[in-house]
Parts: sequence; structure tokens; C-alpha cells
Amino acid sequence: MKKLFILIFFINNIFASIFWGAALEKIPKLENIYKAEYETGFLPQFLEFYLAFYKTDFLSSLEDIWTLGAVPCITIEPALFENNTMQAVFFEDILNGKFDEVLRNFTDQIKSFNNPLIIRFAHEMNLNVYHWGQDILNEKSAEIYIKMYRYVYEFFKKQNVKNTIFAFCPNNESVPNVSYNQIKNYFPGSDYVDILGVDGYNFGTCPTDRQSKWKNFDEIFSNALTELRSLSQNPLIIFETASTTKGGDKNIWIENSLDMALKHNIQGIIWFQVDKECDWKISSELDKKNVNKFFEKNYSNVQYWAKEFLNEKRRAN
Repeated sequence: MKKLFILIFFINNIFASIFWGAALEKIPKLENIYKAEYETGFLPQFLEFYLAFYKTDFLSSLEDIWTLGAVPCITIEPALFENNTMQAVFFEDILNGKFDEVLRNFTDQIKSFNNPLIIRFAHEMNLNVYHWGQDILNEKSAEIYIKMYRYVYEFFKKQNVKNTIFAFCPNNESVPNVSYNQIKNYFPGSDYVDILGVDGYNFGTCPTDRQSKWKNFDEIFSNALTELRSLSQNPLIIFETASTTKGGDKNIWIENSLDMALKHNIQGIIWFQVDKECDWKISSELDKKNVNKFFEKNYSNVQYWAKEFLNEKRRAN
């Protein structure tokens, strides 16, 4: 317990300001990163991208991200894609080692990278759109998720990967909102989670397939933050967020959200810089001005934080 307290105390002190990042749709090359910098007016401190369960070459992207002064964040999705349709990778196949070569492809490149990065495995597990490990979300989903998460965590450990920071990252709302699908049920345990995460968006009136309304930062995140803080006091990062322009003032939303993030002791915010179900991108000059004004006052070195985080984690263990 003493070691855990020391680690949390250290982390909270070096996280005195908020790190800012961007999530991109594809494995980023230099041109994608520069495009994101041009669109947003800032160079992200976290650069997040997504990997499905295929052997993939991404080492050069990790190196590009680090060279530019950022820390990579990899979201690993246990899924395959056919004709742009996502198909779940069944948990039995993961636990039986069928995808070990895919995981080894990941670990080999991450070890070669040899700098800190964040791994976010099977994010938003409490959303029925994902149902990781099986065909549908049901009463067994939390148990299945924990088994998959721990298997991947232990696989990295057995491969002697020492430069990863593992994140547990649910969605801000559980869909469906039933007892078996609550955030706390999915928590893999403190021995397997280095940092906490959460995703949440202000959809405003953008969706055409359902009713939606404009929500501020607290309306989106407060309940999830309370539940996550009851599970662990480890650092917390918002790994995906953004606001539409439809239904309210996006610039005010950004300004309010950054202020509220400080109030809630959130250590990082990663903006989903993608035009998807809504156009989430930061693009207007006023958007850029608000973000840059805030982070000029709240800047620290994210790579230093990541290195010291891993050093303290090793000492605590």
C-alpha cells in the first residue's frame, strides 16, 4: 500500500497541468501529423491511433510521433474488418493463443521502439456497438472482457515489454444502462491498470438517427468520473472527446471543458480529430485560439512525464 501511495502522489504532482492530444483515423505518418497540427493549430502531446487484430507495420509511426515530441497512444481493437464491417474476435480464440502471432507482432515493434507509450485495449467495452469477444453484449461481457484484458497484459509482460502504460477506458455512458453493463464490472484490477480513461462526446443536435441534445463537460463526464475514481486514484485521461457545432457554441464548449478538466484533476485530453458521424474536427480560427490560449498557460513535457511514470511504476513494484 505504501508503494502504491508513493506512486499516486508522484504521478499527481508531475501531472500538474493537462496534456493535450489528438486521435487520428489511420496509423499516422508524418504528413498526417503535420495535417493535424495545421488543422488544430497545435502539435499534439499525445498522438492516438487504432490497430485491429492484424499483423501491421507501425514502428516508423511510433518513431515519427516521438521525434516530434509526443507520446504515442495505441488503441488495440480485438476485431477484424471485412467490407468495412467490424467483426468481433472471439475471446476463446484470444485465450487459446490463436492470435498470439498478432500480439507478438505488436510487442516486437513496441520493444524495438523502446520509448514509453500508452496501450488502450478494447476501449468503450460498455457500449453495445462493440461487444468485444463475442457477438452481442450480455451478462457475461464483463467477465469476458477482464479475461481478454488480463491475457493481453500478461502476454506483453511475458514478452518482456517494459515501456507500456496500460489504460482501462470505458465509455462515459453504459449502453444498455443495465446492472451487468456498469463500468465497475469491467475493471480488470489495480494490478493490471496503470491509468484510467474515459471517452465521451457532445453530439448536440448532430445525429439524424436519434434524439440528442447539447451537453456540457460535466453532463457528459461527471457520473463516469465518480465511478472511475471509486475504483482507483490513478491518473485519468480523456482518450476521446469532441464537440459538434450543431446545437450550441463549440468555442464556448471547448473553453468550458478545459476549465472543468482542471477542476476535475484530469491529466490529459485527446481530441477526436476526425469527420465521422459528426464533424468533430477543430478547424476554425477561434477553436484554435481557445485551445492554444489554454495550453500556453498549462504546458509541461509529456515525454518526461511518461519516462518518469514508468520509472516510478518499476520502483513501486
